[in-house]
Amino acid sequence: MEDRTTAIADLFADARQQRSPSDSSTAPRSPFPLSLDTAALLEIHSQTVDAPPPVAFFGVYDGHGGTAVAEALQQDLHHLIVKNGLQGDPKQALEQACLEMDKACLARDHELSAPPPGTSEDAEDQPRRQSLLTKMELSGATAAMALVLRGRDDACVRVYAANVGDSRVVLSCGGEALDLTRDHTFTHAAEKERVKTAGGVISRGRLNGVLEVTRSFGDIKCKTYPPPEGTHLWGDKQSLVAKPDIEEVICFVLH
Repeated sequence: MEDRTTAIADLFADARQQRSPSDSSTAPRSPFPLSLDTAALLEIHSQTVDAPPPVAFFGVYDGHGGTAVAEALQQDLHHLIVKNGLQGDPKQALEQACLEMDKACLARDHELSAPPPGTSEDAEDQPRRQSLLTKMELSGATAAMALVLRGRDDACVRVYAANVGDSRVVLSCGGEALDLTRDHTFTHAAEKERVKTAGGVISRGRLNGVLEVTRSFGDIKCKTYPPPEGTHLWGDKQSLVAKPDIEEVICFVLH
Protein backbone atom coordinates (compact mmCIF):
# COMPACT_ATOMS: atom_id res chain seq x y z
CA MET A 1 0.00 0.00 0.00
CA GLU A 2 1.30 3.44 -0.98
CA ASP A 3 -1.40 5.48 0.78
CA ARG A 4 -0.74 7.48 3.95
CA THR A 5 -3.14 9.38 6.23
CA THR A 6 -3.03 12.08 8.89
CA ALA A 7 -5.75 12.87 11.45
CA ILE A 8 -5.06 15.52 14.11
CA ALA A 9 -7.78 16.75 16.47
CA ASP A 10 -6.07 20.09 17.17
CA LEU A 11 -3.16 21.43 15.13
CA PHE A 12 -2.29 24.03 17.74
CA ALA A 13 -2.15 21.49 20.55
CA ASP A 14 0.05 19.36 18.32
CA ALA A 15 2.47 22.25 17.86
CA ARG A 16 2.61 23.03 21.59
CA GLN A 17 3.39 19.42 22.41
CA GLN A 18 6.21 19.02 19.89
CA ARG A 19 9.55 17.95 21.32
CA SER A 20 12.28 20.51 21.58
CA PRO A 21 14.97 20.42 18.86
CA SER A 22 17.33 18.70 21.31
CA ASP A 23 14.95 15.72 21.43
CA SER A 24 14.51 15.45 17.66
CA SER A 25 16.89 12.52 17.33
CA THR A 26 14.16 10.12 18.45
CA ALA A 27 11.47 11.53 16.13
CA PRO A 28 10.62 9.86 12.80
CA ARG A 29 12.67 11.33 9.97
CA SER A 30 10.91 12.63 6.88
CA PRO A 31 12.37 11.58 3.55
CA PHE A 32 12.35 15.28 2.68
CA PRO A 33 13.70 17.19 5.75
CA LEU A 34 12.22 20.68 5.87
CA SER A 35 14.06 22.01 8.94
CA LEU A 36 10.79 23.11 10.51
CA ASP A 37 11.47 25.51 13.36
CA THR A 38 9.39 24.08 16.22
CA ALA A 39 10.64 26.77 18.57
CA ALA A 40 9.27 29.43 16.22
CA LEU A 41 5.88 27.68 16.15
CA LEU A 42 5.77 27.64 19.94
CA GLU A 43 6.70 31.32 20.03
CA ILE A 44 3.78 32.16 17.73
CA HIS A 45 1.35 30.51 20.12
CA SER A 46 2.91 31.99 23.25
CA GLN A 47 2.27 35.48 21.86
CA THR A 48 -1.45 34.77 21.53
CA VAL A 49 -3.37 36.18 24.49
CA ASP A 50 -6.25 33.77 24.13
CA ALA A 51 -5.61 30.21 23.07
CA PRO A 52 -6.94 29.75 19.52
CA PRO A 53 -9.96 27.53 19.01
CA PRO A 54 -9.13 23.93 18.06
CA VAL A 55 -8.36 23.36 14.38
CA ALA A 56 -8.63 19.76 13.20
CA PHE A 57 -6.73 18.54 10.16
CA PHE A 58 -7.30 15.47 8.03
CA GLY A 59 -5.17 14.36 5.10
CA VAL A 60 -5.25 11.38 2.76
CA TYR A 61 -2.21 10.97 0.51
CA ASP A 62 -2.44 8.53 -2.39
CA GLY A 63 1.07 7.62 -3.46
CA HIS A 64 2.14 6.21 -6.80
CA GLY A 65 5.52 4.98 -7.98
CA GLY A 66 6.58 4.46 -4.37
CA THR A 67 5.81 5.77 -0.88
CA ALA A 68 8.41 8.52 -0.38
CA VAL A 69 6.26 11.52 -1.36
CA ALA A 70 3.15 10.23 0.48
CA GLU A 71 5.24 9.69 3.62
CA ALA A 72 6.69 13.20 3.37
CA LEU A 73 3.19 14.68 3.13
CA GLN A 74 2.05 12.65 6.11
CA GLN A 75 4.93 13.84 8.27
CA ASP A 76 5.38 17.46 7.20
CA LEU A 77 2.41 19.07 5.46
CA HIS A 78 0.36 19.89 8.57
CA HIS A 79 3.42 21.52 10.21
CA LEU A 80 3.85 23.72 7.14
CA ILE A 81 0.20 24.78 7.27
CA VAL A 82 0.66 26.06 10.84
CA LYS A 83 3.99 27.68 9.93
CA ASN A 84 2.45 29.61 7.03
CA GLY A 85 -0.11 31.53 9.09
CA LEU A 86 -3.06 29.26 9.70
CA GLN A 87 -4.52 31.68 12.25
CA GLY A 88 -4.50 34.53 9.74
CA ASP A 89 -5.59 33.08 6.40
CA PRO A 90 -6.28 29.32 6.25
CA LYS A 91 -6.58 29.28 2.45
CA GLN A 92 -3.26 31.04 1.96
CA ALA A 93 -1.61 28.82 4.58
CA LEU A 94 -2.84 25.69 2.80
CA GLU A 95 -1.70 26.85 -0.63
CA GLN A 96 1.73 28.03 0.52
CA ALA A 97 2.26 24.80 2.48
CA CYS A 98 1.53 22.76 -0.65
CA LEU A 99 3.98 24.85 -2.67
CA GLU A 100 6.77 24.41 -0.11
CA MET A 101 6.02 20.70 0.16
CA ASP A 102 6.21 20.21 -3.60
CA LYS A 103 9.49 22.15 -3.77
CA ALA A 104 10.98 19.95 -1.04
CA CYS A 105 9.95 16.75 -2.80
CA LEU A 106 11.29 17.91 -6.15
CA ALA A 107 14.55 19.21 -4.69
CA ARG A 108 15.23 15.84 -3.11
CA ASP A 109 14.48 13.90 -6.29
CA HIS A 110 16.48 16.37 -8.38
CA GLU A 111 19.48 15.71 -6.18
CA LEU A 112 18.96 11.95 -6.46
CA SER A 113 18.68 12.07 -10.24
CA ALA A 114 21.73 14.28 -10.79
CA PRO A 115 24.43 12.68 -12.96
CA PRO A 116 26.68 10.48 -10.80
CA PRO A 117 30.36 11.41 -10.41
CA GLY A 118 32.21 10.95 -13.66
CA THR A 119 29.03 11.19 -15.74
CA SER A 120 28.49 14.12 -18.08
CA GLU A 121 25.34 15.37 -19.78
CA ASP A 122 26.54 14.42 -23.28
CA ALA A 123 24.68 12.00 -25.50
CA GLU A 124 26.96 9.05 -24.76
CA ASP A 125 26.14 9.12 -21.06
CA GLN A 126 22.37 9.59 -21.46
CA PRO A 127 21.50 5.85 -21.73
CA ARG A 128 23.44 5.17 -18.52
CA ARG A 129 21.71 7.99 -16.69
CA GLN A 130 18.28 6.94 -17.98
CA SER A 131 18.93 3.42 -16.71
CA LEU A 132 19.72 4.82 -13.25
CA LEU A 133 16.58 6.98 -13.25
CA THR A 134 14.42 3.98 -14.13
CA LYS A 135 15.68 2.12 -11.04
CA MET A 136 15.07 5.03 -8.66
CA GLU A 137 11.92 5.58 -6.64
CA LEU A 138 10.94 8.97 -8.04
CA SER A 139 7.41 8.85 -6.71
CA GLY A 140 4.45 11.16 -6.54
CA ALA A 141 1.16 11.52 -4.66
CA THR A 142 -2.26 13.05 -4.90
CA ALA A 143 -3.88 14.49 -1.78
CA ALA A 144 -7.20 15.28 -0.15
CA MET A 145 -7.08 17.64 2.85
CA ALA A 146 -9.56 19.23 5.23
CA LEU A 147 -9.14 21.90 7.90
CA VAL A 148 -12.04 22.06 10.37
CA LEU A 149 -12.28 25.27 12.41
CA ARG A 150 -14.80 25.65 15.22
CA GLY A 151 -15.83 29.18 16.14
CA ARG A 152 -15.27 30.52 19.64
CA ASP A 153 -19.02 30.55 20.26
CA ASP A 154 -19.44 26.97 18.94
CA ALA A 155 -22.26 28.21 16.69
CA CYS A 156 -20.65 27.16 13.45
CA VAL A 157 -17.88 25.07 11.95
CA ARG A 158 -15.82 26.31 9.03
CA VAL A 159 -14.38 23.65 6.72
CA TYR A 160 -11.61 24.25 4.20
CA ALA A 161 -11.50 21.34 1.77
CA ALA A 162 -8.58 21.04 -0.64
CA ASN A 163 -7.34 18.52 -3.15
CA VAL A 164 -4.46 17.91 -5.53
CA GLY A 165 -5.21 15.27 -8.17
CA ASP A 166 -8.09 12.80 -8.02
CA SER A 167 -8.29 12.36 -4.23
CA ARG A 168 -11.63 13.66 -2.96
CA VAL A 169 -13.17 15.36 0.08
CA VAL A 170 -16.81 14.44 0.71
CA LEU A 171 -19.06 16.00 3.36
CA SER A 172 -21.88 14.02 4.95
CA CYS A 173 -24.78 16.39 5.55
CA GLY A 174 -28.21 15.22 6.65
CA GLY A 175 -27.56 11.77 5.27
CA GLU A 176 -26.40 13.09 1.89
CA ALA A 177 -22.88 12.98 0.47
CA LEU A 178 -21.72 16.33 -0.87
CA ASP A 179 -18.58 16.54 -3.01
CA LEU A 180 -16.41 19.43 -1.81
CA THR A 181 -13.65 18.89 -4.38
CA ARG A 182 -13.31 18.31 -8.12
CA ASP A 183 -10.91 15.76 -9.58
CA HIS A 184 -7.93 17.14 -11.48
CA THR A 185 -8.11 14.88 -14.52
CA PHE A 186 -8.48 15.22 -18.28
CA THR A 187 -12.25 14.73 -18.02
CA HIS A 188 -12.48 18.43 -17.12
CA ALA A 189 -12.07 20.76 -20.06
CA ALA A 190 -10.34 23.50 -18.08
CA GLU A 191 -7.64 21.13 -16.80
CA LYS A 192 -7.13 19.62 -20.25
CA GLU A 193 -6.75 23.08 -21.78
CA ARG A 194 -4.33 24.18 -19.06
CA VAL A 195 -2.08 21.17 -19.73
CA LYS A 196 -2.15 21.74 -23.49
CA THR A 197 -1.34 25.44 -23.09
CA ALA A 198 1.65 24.51 -20.92
CA GLY A 199 2.97 22.22 -23.65
CA GLY A 200 2.02 18.95 -21.99
CA VAL A 201 1.56 15.84 -24.10
CA ILE A 202 -1.68 13.89 -23.65
CA SER A 203 -1.38 10.29 -24.84
CA ARG A 204 -3.98 7.56 -24.20
CA GLY A 205 -5.76 9.93 -21.80
CA ARG A 206 -2.63 10.34 -19.67
CA LEU A 207 -0.09 13.10 -19.17
CA ASN A 208 3.01 12.10 -21.13
CA GLY A 209 1.33 8.71 -21.49
CA VAL A 210 1.95 8.05 -17.78
CA LEU A 211 -0.24 9.99 -15.32
CA GLU A 212 -4.03 10.03 -15.30
CA VAL A 213 -4.05 13.18 -13.15
CA THR A 214 -3.13 16.75 -14.04
CA ARG A 215 -1.95 17.75 -10.55
CA SER A 216 0.23 15.92 -8.03
CA PHE A 217 3.09 16.30 -5.59
CA GLY A 218 6.50 15.09 -6.70
CA ASP A 219 6.56 13.26 -10.06
CA ILE A 220 9.72 15.04 -11.13
CA LYS A 221 9.80 13.08 -14.39
CA CYS A 222 6.71 15.04 -15.50
CA LYS A 223 7.82 18.47 -14.25
CA THR A 224 10.44 21.00 -15.26
CA TYR A 225 12.61 21.34 -12.20
CA PRO A 226 14.29 23.61 -11.38
CA PRO A 227 11.82 25.84 -13.22
CA PRO A 228 13.42 28.07 -15.89
CA GLU A 229 14.63 31.46 -14.68
CA GLY A 230 11.79 33.94 -14.39
CA THR A 231 9.09 31.25 -14.19
CA HIS A 232 7.16 29.77 -11.28
CA LEU A 233 6.88 26.13 -10.22
CA TRP A 234 3.12 26.47 -10.66
CA GLY A 235 3.36 28.80 -13.65
CA ASP A 236 1.72 28.49 -17.06
CA LYS A 237 4.73 26.61 -18.45
CA GLN A 238 4.24 23.65 -16.08
CA SER A 239 1.82 20.99 -17.32
CA LEU A 240 1.82 19.17 -13.94
CA VAL A 241 1.43 21.23 -10.76
CA ALA A 242 0.60 20.63 -7.09
CA LYS A 243 -1.57 23.72 -6.67
CA PRO A 244 -4.67 22.82 -4.64
CA ASP A 245 -8.22 23.91 -5.29
CA ILE A 246 -9.70 25.04 -1.96
CA GLU A 247 -13.37 25.30 -1.03
CA GLU A 248 -14.70 26.99 2.11
CA VAL A 249 -17.90 25.63 3.65
CA ILE A 250 -19.68 26.97 6.74
CA CYS A 251 -21.78 24.50 8.73
CA PHE A 252 -24.08 25.78 11.47
CA VAL A 253 -24.26 23.68 14.61
CA LEU A 254 -27.77 22.88 15.80
CA HIS A 255 -28.08 22.33 19.55
